[in-house]
Amino acid sequence: SSPVMREDYSERRGGVFQYLLVLALVGAAFWTGTLYAQVRFYRDGGANVVPKVAGTGDTLEPEVEEPVVLTDDQWKKLLDEPVAEVGSSDAKVVMVEFTDYQCPYCKRSFEQTWPQIKKDYVDTGKVKVVYRDLPLPFHPNAKPAALAARCAGDQDKYVQMHDKLFETQEEWSNLSDAKEKFVEYAGGLGINESNFTKCY
Repeated sequence: SSPVMREDYSERRGGVFQYLLVLALVGAAFWTGTLYAQVRFYRDGGANVVPKVAGTGDTLEPEVEEPVVLTDDQWKKLLDEPVAEVGSSDAKVVMVEFTDYQCPYCKRSFEQTWPQIKKDYVDTGKVKVVYRDLPLPFHPNAKPAALAARCAGDQDKYVQMHDKLFETQEEWSNLSDAKEKFVEYAGGLGINESNFTKCY
């Protein structure tokens, strides 16, 4: 081959290398930016979770924050118009739970922590639990699930739907439209499906 052809090949090879290098740098910048955004989100209190660092087995530990002491007015607002309550109205301790039905950590709490709290404190009349909705924006089915629980609550079945949603989280959490699944659950809980659907 002629020297000119060898030079053209060398230039082409160098161009491909530069192109791949740019792609690698763009990918690294995207990954770093995504990781930085997640760290900021969790550090600033976006969600009470411990995220994994992409590509490693490590986790990012949440920052320890000082407890917030609520004023009487703030506490009263938390207790006003809860979506539901369980436990004795005479209980000396009131616990407010903010629930996201699609959150895997909330499900873990429901499965591992709630049974003990219920047995030792709620069933014995020591604690009353007040439920509030907290559907996080990055869980697309959290708000529809909260609506399903509230509509079940209109027929005095909030707690039953609350439990059912956590027990079946894997069935509905990734559906593009979970409404039919929620109606199915409502029917299984003895809820009037027509009224539930109108409410939903």
